[in-house]
Amino acid sequence: MSSSEMRAVFLILFLVACAEAFDVDAVLHERVQAGVDEEGCQDTCSNDTAPPNMCACDATCHFRRDCCADLAFGVEDSEPRLRCVYSSGKYLLTVANCPTPWKDSETRLVCEHGKKRNASYLQDIPVYSESTGLLYRNAFCALCNGDVKHLSRWSIVVDCGRETIEEALRNGTAKSAVYSATTKNLNVSTDTEHRICRIGVKEILHEDFYRTYNVSKCSRPPVDKCPSSYSDDVTKTKCESYTAIVYDERKFQWYRNYHCALCNKRTAKTLSCKLRGNPPDAGFREYRSSYAIVMDFGQWDMGGSGGGSGTNQCEPREVYDPVLRTCLAGACPPGQIWRNGKCETLKPDNGSDERMKTELDCEWVLLPAH
Repeated sequence: MSSSEMRAVFLILFLVACAEAFDVDAVLHERVQAGVDEEGCQDTCSNDTAPPNMCACDATCHFRRDCCADLAFGVEDSEPRLRCVYSSGKYLLTVANCPTPWKDSETRLVCEHGKKRNASYLQDIPVYSESTGLLYRNAFCALCNGDVKHLSRWSIVVDCGRETIEEALRNGTAKSAVYSATTKNLNVSTDTEHRICRIGVKEILHEDFYRTYNVSKCSRPPVDKCPSSYSDDVTKTKCESYTAIVYDERKFQWYRNYHCALCNKRTAKTLSCKLRGNPPDAGFREYRSSYAIVMDFGQWDMGGSGGGSGTNQCEPREVYDPVLRTCLAGACPPGQIWRNGKCETLKPDNGSDERMKTELDCEWVLLPAH
Protein backbone atom coordinates (compact mmCIF):
# COMPACT_ATOMS: atom_id res chain seq x y z
CA MET A 1 0.00 0.00 0.00
CA SER A 2 1.39 3.40 -0.99
CA SER A 3 1.86 6.23 1.49
CA SER A 4 -1.03 8.21 -0.06
CA GLU A 5 -3.34 5.20 0.25
CA MET A 6 -2.29 4.72 3.87
CA ARG A 7 -3.06 8.38 4.62
CA ALA A 8 -6.49 8.04 3.01
CA VAL A 9 -7.29 4.92 5.05
CA PHE A 10 -6.10 6.63 8.23
CA LEU A 11 -8.28 9.68 7.53
CA ILE A 12 -11.36 7.50 7.01
CA LEU A 13 -10.70 5.58 10.23
CA PHE A 14 -10.10 8.86 12.05
CA LEU A 15 -13.39 10.36 10.87
CA VAL A 16 -15.32 7.21 11.76
CA ALA A 17 -13.73 7.17 15.20
CA CYS A 18 -14.57 10.84 15.67
CA ALA A 19 -18.20 10.30 14.73
CA GLU A 20 -18.47 7.46 17.23
CA ALA A 21 -16.56 9.28 19.94
CA PHE A 22 -18.40 12.61 19.77
CA ASP A 23 -20.34 13.40 22.90
CA VAL A 24 -23.75 14.53 21.64
CA ASP A 25 -24.34 16.96 24.49
CA ALA A 26 -20.90 18.49 24.01
CA VAL A 27 -21.43 18.97 20.27
CA LEU A 28 -24.82 20.62 20.79
CA HIS A 29 -23.46 22.78 23.59
CA GLU A 30 -20.98 24.38 21.18
CA ARG A 31 -23.90 26.20 19.55
CA VAL A 32 -25.28 27.32 22.92
CA GLN A 33 -21.84 28.41 24.05
CA ALA A 34 -21.51 30.51 20.89
CA GLY A 35 -24.69 32.36 21.83
CA VAL A 36 -27.10 30.82 19.31
CA ASP A 37 -29.66 29.87 21.93
CA GLU A 38 -33.01 31.64 21.88
CA GLU A 39 -35.85 30.63 24.12
CA GLY A 40 -37.75 27.60 22.87
CA CYS A 41 -35.00 26.15 20.68
CA GLN A 42 -35.06 22.35 20.99
CA ASP A 43 -32.64 20.04 19.16
CA THR A 44 -32.95 16.59 20.77
CA CYS A 45 -35.47 13.76 20.75
CA SER A 46 -34.92 12.83 24.39
CA ASN A 47 -36.93 15.73 25.86
CA ASP A 48 -40.49 14.40 26.16
CA THR A 49 -41.95 17.69 27.36
CA ALA A 50 -40.55 19.86 24.55
CA PRO A 51 -40.51 18.28 21.07
CA PRO A 52 -37.68 19.48 18.79
CA ASN A 53 -38.20 22.33 16.36
CA MET A 54 -34.71 22.31 14.83
CA CYS A 55 -34.67 18.68 13.67
CA ALA A 56 -36.84 15.57 13.43
CA CYS A 57 -37.40 12.33 15.34
CA ASP A 58 -39.77 10.38 13.09
CA ALA A 59 -39.11 7.06 11.38
CA THR A 60 -38.15 8.64 8.04
CA CYS A 61 -35.74 11.29 9.30
CA HIS A 62 -32.73 9.23 8.14
CA PHE A 63 -34.12 9.36 4.59
CA ARG A 64 -34.39 13.15 4.79
CA ARG A 65 -31.11 13.56 6.71
CA ASP A 66 -32.76 15.77 9.33
CA CYS A 67 -32.55 13.54 12.43
CA CYS A 68 -31.66 15.19 15.73
CA ALA A 69 -28.14 14.56 17.00
CA ASP A 70 -29.16 12.01 19.63
CA LEU A 71 -30.62 9.85 16.84
CA ALA A 72 -28.12 10.58 14.07
CA PHE A 73 -24.65 9.96 15.51
CA GLY A 74 -23.26 6.59 14.47
CA VAL A 75 -26.11 5.93 11.99
CA GLU A 76 -25.40 6.07 8.27
CA ASP A 77 -27.77 8.00 6.03
CA SER A 78 -30.33 5.67 4.48
CA GLU A 79 -31.30 5.32 0.86
CA PRO A 80 -33.30 6.68 -0.75
CA ARG A 81 -32.54 10.28 0.13
CA LEU A 82 -35.32 12.80 -0.27
CA ARG A 83 -35.20 16.08 -2.13
CA CYS A 84 -37.47 19.09 -2.27
CA VAL A 85 -38.89 19.64 -5.76
CA TYR A 86 -41.36 22.14 -7.19
CA SER A 87 -44.30 20.86 -9.20
CA SER A 88 -47.74 22.24 -10.05
CA GLY A 89 -47.41 25.13 -7.62
CA LYS A 90 -46.29 23.06 -4.64
CA TYR A 91 -43.00 22.23 -2.92
CA LEU A 92 -42.90 18.46 -2.42
CA LEU A 93 -40.55 16.10 -0.59
CA THR A 94 -39.65 13.34 -3.07
CA VAL A 95 -37.34 10.36 -3.50
CA ALA A 96 -34.89 11.71 -6.05
CA ASN A 97 -32.03 9.26 -6.47
CA CYS A 98 -31.27 5.76 -7.71
CA PRO A 99 -29.76 3.12 -5.41
CA THR A 100 -25.99 2.68 -5.69
CA PRO A 101 -26.20 -0.74 -7.46
CA TRP A 102 -28.33 0.68 -10.29
CA LYS A 103 -26.15 0.62 -13.41
CA ASP A 104 -28.19 2.28 -16.14
CA SER A 105 -26.65 5.74 -16.33
CA GLU A 106 -29.40 7.15 -18.57
CA THR A 107 -32.17 6.38 -16.09
CA ARG A 108 -30.03 7.67 -13.21
CA LEU A 109 -29.38 10.93 -15.08
CA VAL A 110 -33.07 11.61 -15.73
CA CYS A 111 -34.03 10.60 -12.18
CA GLU A 112 -31.44 12.60 -10.29
CA HIS A 113 -30.75 15.59 -12.53
CA GLY A 114 -33.00 15.57 -15.59
CA LYS A 115 -31.86 16.08 -19.15
CA LYS A 116 -31.05 19.53 -20.48
CA ARG A 117 -31.42 18.58 -24.14
CA ASN A 118 -34.13 16.41 -25.67
CA ALA A 119 -35.90 16.51 -22.34
CA SER A 120 -39.36 15.15 -21.65
CA TYR A 121 -41.81 16.89 -19.33
CA LEU A 122 -42.15 13.52 -17.57
CA GLN A 123 -38.81 14.14 -15.86
CA ASP A 124 -40.53 16.93 -13.91
CA ILE A 125 -43.78 15.08 -13.12
CA PRO A 126 -43.71 13.42 -9.66
CA VAL A 127 -45.27 9.97 -9.31
CA TYR A 128 -46.87 8.40 -6.25
CA SER A 129 -46.52 4.73 -5.30
CA GLU A 130 -49.68 3.26 -3.84
CA SER A 131 -47.60 0.28 -2.64
CA THR A 132 -45.07 2.14 -0.50
CA GLY A 133 -46.68 5.55 -0.02
CA LEU A 134 -43.57 7.22 -1.44
CA LEU A 135 -43.61 10.20 -3.78
CA TYR A 136 -40.84 10.04 -6.40
CA ARG A 137 -39.35 12.96 -8.28
CA ASN A 138 -40.39 11.25 -11.51
CA ALA A 139 -41.22 7.84 -12.94
CA PHE A 140 -37.54 7.21 -13.67
CA CYS A 141 -36.75 7.41 -9.94
CA ALA A 142 -39.58 4.99 -9.20
CA LEU A 143 -38.19 2.70 -11.90
CA CYS A 144 -34.64 2.47 -10.57
CA ASN A 145 -35.97 1.96 -7.03
CA GLY A 146 -38.07 -0.99 -8.22
CA ASP A 147 -41.37 0.64 -7.26
CA VAL A 148 -43.40 0.90 -10.46
CA LYS A 149 -46.09 -1.74 -10.02
CA HIS A 150 -48.76 0.46 -8.50
CA LEU A 151 -48.16 4.09 -9.44
CA SER A 152 -51.16 6.40 -9.25
CA ARG A 153 -52.79 7.55 -12.47
CA TRP A 154 -52.31 11.30 -12.88
CA SER A 155 -54.43 13.72 -14.87
CA ILE A 156 -51.88 15.73 -16.85
CA VAL A 157 -53.20 19.24 -17.48
CA VAL A 158 -51.90 21.40 -20.33
CA ASP A 159 -52.67 25.11 -20.39
CA CYS A 160 -51.65 27.05 -23.49
CA GLY A 161 -53.97 29.99 -22.98
CA ARG A 162 -55.49 29.43 -26.41
CA GLU A 163 -57.89 26.70 -27.43
CA THR A 164 -56.56 26.41 -30.99
CA ILE A 165 -53.10 25.42 -29.73
CA GLU A 166 -54.54 22.98 -27.22
CA GLU A 167 -56.68 21.45 -29.95
CA ALA A 168 -53.60 21.08 -32.16
CA LEU A 169 -51.85 19.20 -29.36
CA ARG A 170 -54.91 17.08 -28.75
CA ASN A 171 -55.37 15.97 -32.35
CA GLY A 172 -51.67 15.73 -33.23
CA THR A 173 -51.60 18.55 -35.80
CA ALA A 174 -49.12 20.79 -33.93
CA LYS A 175 -46.09 21.52 -36.09
CA SER A 176 -43.70 21.19 -33.14
CA ALA A 177 -43.85 20.71 -29.38
CA VAL A 178 -40.58 21.04 -27.48
CA TYR A 179 -40.21 20.85 -23.71
CA SER A 180 -37.82 23.28 -22.00
CA ALA A 181 -36.09 21.79 -18.96
CA THR A 182 -35.12 25.32 -17.89
CA THR A 183 -38.56 26.96 -17.86
CA LYS A 184 -40.47 23.67 -17.42
CA ASN A 185 -42.87 24.77 -20.14
CA LEU A 186 -43.90 23.27 -23.46
CA ASN A 187 -43.20 25.39 -26.55
CA VAL A 188 -45.88 24.56 -29.12
CA SER A 189 -46.10 25.84 -32.69
CA THR A 190 -48.61 25.47 -35.50
CA ASP A 191 -48.45 26.89 -39.02
CA THR A 192 -49.98 30.15 -37.80
CA GLU A 193 -49.01 30.68 -34.15
CA HIS A 194 -46.67 29.84 -31.29
CA ARG A 195 -47.56 29.52 -27.62
CA ILE A 196 -45.86 28.60 -24.36
CA CYS A 197 -47.89 25.97 -22.50
CA ARG A 198 -47.75 25.07 -18.84
CA ILE A 199 -47.92 21.44 -17.74
CA GLY A 200 -49.19 20.33 -14.36
CA VAL A 201 -50.87 17.50 -12.48
CA LYS A 202 -54.52 18.01 -11.58
CA GLU A 203 -54.23 15.91 -8.41
CA ILE A 204 -51.20 17.88 -7.16
CA LEU A 205 -52.91 21.18 -7.92
CA HIS A 206 -55.78 20.21 -5.63
CA GLU A 207 -55.73 22.03 -2.28
CA ASP A 208 -56.11 18.74 -0.36
CA PHE A 209 -53.15 17.02 -2.07
CA TYR A 210 -50.85 17.02 0.98
CA ARG A 211 -53.51 15.47 3.20
CA THR A 212 -54.92 13.04 0.64
CA TYR A 213 -51.54 11.54 -0.25
CA ASN A 214 -49.86 12.12 3.14
CA VAL A 215 -47.07 14.05 1.44
CA SER A 216 -44.80 16.49 3.27
CA LYS A 217 -44.26 20.10 2.34
CA CYS A 218 -40.68 21.24 2.11
CA SER A 219 -38.61 24.35 1.56
CA ARG A 220 -35.25 25.39 0.19
CA PRO A 221 -32.75 22.79 1.48
CA PRO A 222 -30.20 23.90 4.06
CA VAL A 223 -26.47 24.05 3.43
CA ASP A 224 -25.28 20.67 4.70
CA LYS A 225 -21.60 20.51 3.73
CA CYS A 226 -18.40 22.41 4.34
CA PRO A 227 -16.47 23.84 1.37
CA SER A 228 -13.99 21.35 -0.09
CA SER A 229 -11.18 23.75 0.81
CA TYR A 230 -12.13 23.76 4.50
CA SER A 231 -9.31 22.07 6.44
CA ASP A 232 -10.85 21.22 9.83
CA ASP A 233 -11.93 17.59 9.39
CA VAL A 234 -13.51 17.42 12.85
CA THR A 235 -15.88 20.31 12.10
CA LYS A 236 -16.59 18.80 8.68
CA THR A 237 -17.61 15.53 10.30
CA LYS A 238 -19.84 17.30 12.82
CA CYS A 239 -21.48 19.27 10.02
CA GLU A 240 -22.38 16.08 8.16
CA SER A 241 -23.43 14.05 11.23
CA TYR A 242 -26.59 15.60 12.64
CA THR A 243 -29.34 18.18 12.13
CA ALA A 244 -30.19 21.18 14.29
CA ILE A 245 -31.28 23.82 11.77
CA VAL A 246 -29.98 27.36 12.18
CA TYR A 247 -30.85 30.38 10.06
CA ASP A 248 -28.62 33.21 8.91
CA GLU A 249 -30.76 36.35 8.89
CA ARG A 250 -28.22 38.33 6.88
CA LYS A 251 -27.84 35.81 4.04
CA PHE A 252 -31.41 34.47 4.23
CA GLN A 253 -29.96 30.96 4.29
CA TRP A 254 -30.65 27.82 6.33
CA TYR A 255 -27.77 25.65 7.55
CA ARG A 256 -28.10 22.04 8.64
CA ASN A 257 -26.48 22.87 11.99
CA TYR A 258 -24.19 25.33 13.73
CA HIS A 259 -21.05 23.56 12.47
CA CYS A 260 -22.17 23.75 8.82
CA ALA A 261 -22.69 27.49 9.29
CA LEU A 262 -19.33 27.81 11.01
CA CYS A 263 -17.33 26.17 8.23
CA ASN A 264 -19.18 28.31 5.66
CA LYS A 265 -17.81 31.47 7.31
CA ARG A 266 -20.92 32.44 9.26
CA THR A 267 -20.74 33.79 12.80
CA ALA A 268 -23.05 33.38 15.77
CA LYS A 269 -24.01 37.06 15.57
CA THR A 270 -26.20 36.50 12.49
CA LEU A 271 -27.48 33.01 13.32
CA SER A 272 -30.83 32.10 14.80
CA CYS A 273 -32.31 28.77 15.85
CA LYS A 274 -35.87 29.93 15.37
CA LEU A 275 -38.52 27.51 14.19
CA ARG A 276 -38.06 26.45 10.60
CA GLY A 277 -41.52 26.79 9.13
CA ASN A 278 -42.92 25.50 5.86
CA PRO A 279 -43.21 28.10 3.11
CA PRO A 280 -46.59 28.83 1.59
CA ASP A 281 -47.31 27.25 -1.76
CA ALA A 282 -46.17 29.40 -4.64
CA GLY A 283 -48.77 31.55 -6.32
CA PHE A 284 -50.25 29.67 -9.22
CA ARG A 285 -53.12 30.89 -11.34
CA GLU A 286 -55.80 28.37 -12.15
CA TYR A 287 -55.25 26.05 -15.08
CA ARG A 288 -57.73 26.07 -17.90
CA SER A 289 -59.76 22.87 -17.87
CA SER A 290 -59.98 22.50 -21.64
CA TYR A 291 -57.18 19.97 -22.10
CA ALA A 292 -56.43 17.18 -19.62
CA ILE A 293 -55.31 13.62 -20.29
CA VAL A 294 -54.84 10.68 -17.93
CA MET A 295 -51.27 9.37 -17.68
CA ASP A 296 -51.10 5.77 -16.51
CA PHE A 297 -47.64 4.81 -15.22
CA GLY A 298 -48.82 1.40 -14.07
CA GLN A 299 -47.07 -0.61 -16.80
CA TRP A 300 -43.93 1.51 -17.08
CA ASP A 301 -41.51 -1.41 -16.78
CA MET A 302 -43.45 -3.66 -19.17
CA GLY A 303 -44.10 -1.16 -21.95
CA GLY A 304 -47.70 -0.40 -22.76
CA SER A 305 -48.18 2.62 -20.52
CA GLY A 306 -50.48 5.17 -22.07
CA GLY A 307 -53.17 7.63 -21.32
CA GLY A 308 -56.74 8.34 -22.25
CA SER A 309 -57.77 6.81 -25.52
CA GLY A 310 -54.36 7.21 -27.12
CA THR A 311 -52.95 4.17 -28.91
CA ASN A 312 -49.62 2.89 -27.67
CA GLN A 313 -47.37 1.95 -30.60
CA CYS A 314 -44.22 1.68 -28.47
CA GLU A 315 -41.73 -1.15 -28.33
CA PRO A 316 -41.40 -3.27 -25.17
CA ARG A 317 -39.67 -1.45 -22.31
CA GLU A 318 -40.81 1.90 -23.70
CA VAL A 319 -43.50 4.13 -22.28
CA TYR A 320 -46.01 6.11 -24.31
CA ASP A 321 -46.25 9.85 -23.77
CA PRO A 322 -49.88 10.73 -24.54
CA VAL A 323 -49.29 14.49 -24.69
CA LEU A 324 -46.41 14.55 -27.18
CA ARG A 325 -47.37 11.18 -28.70
CA THR A 326 -43.86 9.78 -28.51
CA CYS A 327 -42.16 6.75 -26.97
CA LEU A 328 -39.68 7.06 -24.12
CA ALA A 329 -37.12 4.40 -23.27
CA GLY A 330 -37.48 2.47 -20.03
CA ALA A 331 -35.65 -0.45 -18.43
CA CYS A 332 -36.35 -3.46 -16.23
CA PRO A 333 -36.36 -2.59 -12.52
CA PRO A 334 -33.86 -4.09 -10.03
CA GLY A 335 -34.28 -7.83 -9.53
CA GLN A 336 -35.69 -8.40 -13.03
CA ILE A 337 -34.21 -9.23 -16.43
CA TRP A 338 -35.44 -9.00 -20.02
CA ARG A 339 -36.59 -12.47 -21.05
CA ASN A 340 -39.22 -13.83 -23.46
CA GLY A 341 -40.26 -10.34 -24.53
CA LYS A 342 -40.92 -8.97 -21.04
CA CYS A 343 -39.32 -8.13 -17.70
CA GLU A 344 -39.24 -11.20 -15.47
CA THR A 345 -38.22 -11.64 -11.84
CA LEU A 346 -34.68 -12.96 -11.57
CA LYS A 347 -34.63 -16.45 -10.05
CA PRO A 348 -31.28 -18.01 -9.04
CA ASP A 349 -30.67 -21.45 -10.55
CA ASN A 350 -27.88 -23.99 -10.46
CA GLY A 351 -25.82 -22.01 -12.93
CA SER A 352 -22.48 -20.50 -12.07
CA ASP A 353 -22.01 -17.22 -10.27
CA GLU A 354 -20.48 -15.83 -13.45
CA ARG A 355 -23.67 -16.55 -15.40
CA MET A 356 -25.70 -14.80 -12.71
CA LYS A 357 -23.40 -11.81 -12.91
CA THR A 358 -23.89 -11.65 -16.68
CA GLU A 359 -27.67 -11.68 -16.33
CA LEU A 360 -27.55 -8.94 -13.74
CA ASP A 361 -25.37 -6.81 -16.00
CA CYS A 362 -27.79 -7.29 -18.87
CA GLU A 363 -30.88 -6.33 -16.96
CA TRP A 364 -30.04 -2.63 -17.09
CA VAL A 365 -29.53 -2.30 -20.85
CA LEU A 366 -31.51 0.69 -22.10
CA LEU A 367 -33.28 0.44 -25.43
CA PRO A 368 -33.11 3.48 -27.72
CA ALA A 369 -36.37 5.36 -28.21
CA HIS A 370 -37.93 5.30 -31.67
